[in-house]
Amino acid sequence: MADGSEGEKKKFEIWLWHRRLGHASFGYLKKLFPSLFAKSDISGFRYDICELAKSHRASFSLILNKSPFPFMVIHSNVWDPSKVPTLSGSRWFVTFIDDCTRMRWLCLMKTKDEVNLLFKNFHKMIETQYNAKVRVLRSDNGGEYQSSDLQKYLEGHDIIHQTTCSNTPQKNGVAERKNRHLLEVVRVSLIAAKTPISYWEEAITSTAYLINRVPSNSINFQTPLQALTNVVVAPTVPNLPPRVFGCVAFVHLHKHQRTKLTSHALQCVFVGYALHKKGYRCYHPPTRQMYITMDVVFHEDSMYFSSESELQGEYHKEI
Repeated sequence: MADGSEGEKKKFEIWLWHRRLGHASFGYLKKLFPSLFAKSDISGFRYDICELAKSHRASFSLILNKSPFPFMVIHSNVWDPSKVPTLSGSRWFVTFIDDCTRMRWLCLMKTKDEVNLLFKNFHKMIETQYNAKVRVLRSDNGGEYQSSDLQKYLEGHDIIHQTTCSNTPQKNGVAERKNRHLLEVVRVSLIAAKTPISYWEEAITSTAYLINRVPSNSINFQTPLQALTNVVVAPTVPNLPPRVFGCVAFVHLHKHQRTKLTSHALQCVFVGYALHKKGYRCYHPPTRQMYITMDVVFHEDSMYFSSESELQGEYHKEI
C-alpha cells in the first residue's frame, strides 16, 4: 500500500486536475488518469460547489443516432441574454455543434440578430478550413433563425433547416444539453474562483476550449477534437496544458514594458486560452489590459479574487 504522504499527494493531484479541466467528473478523471485512482475510492470525491452549480431537473431521453460524417448536421442554439454584460459588452452567445464529433464553436454576441452573420462566417470557415459541406442546420424556432436573409442563404447553399416544434425547445436536444453542460462548468468555475459575474465571457470561452479537449461518452470516450482530426484534415489548433481558471498568474514583462527599476512581472488573473495563438489569456484588472503570452508563472493554489462581493446568491439567476 502507498504510504500516507503518497496517498495525500495523489489526492491533491486528482483535485488539481479536476479544477484544471473545468471541474470534470471524477469518472472521467479515473479513465484519464487511472494510476491516480489505483487505490482510491471514487465515491469519496465530492465537491459541494459542483453540486450547487450543476444541480438540474431530469432531462428528456437521449437520442444517440449520430451523423456518419463531420459537418453533415450542425446543431445551433442561442442562449438567452445575461442580465450582467461581459467586460466587452456581450450579453448573448450562440453555439454551433457538429453532430458527428460533438466539436463545438462558440460566439459571443451583443445583439441577437448577429446569428445570421455568425452562421455565414462559420459555414465559410467549415468550407475553407475543413473542405466540408454542411447539409443540415438544426435549431429551435427562435426568430433569429427565421430571418429572411438567413433563410435565403441556407436555400442558396442547399442547406436544409430543421427546427423543433413550437414550445418544445427540449427537442433541440444536442444543443440544449451542450449549452447546459457549458453553463454548469461556467458557474462552478466562477464560484470556485470567486470571480465577478462580469467575467463570464472569459469563463465560457475557456470552458468551450476545455470541453473540446475532454473525453465524451457520446463519442466513445474520445475528445471532440480527436474525433474530428481522426476523420478530416484539420488546421493546426493550439493545445496548451490546462490551468485553474481564476488563479494568480505572474506575466513576464519584456524590456519595452518596464524600466530597470520596476517589477519584471505583473500579477494578473488567468482567464483562458487564446484561440488563434499559442498563449494563455491573462487579464490585469487595474489597467483592463489583456496579455496573451507563454511567459507566465501560475500560482494555481491562489485565486486572484478573494472578495465574495457580487458573487454569492447571484449565479443562479444571472448565469
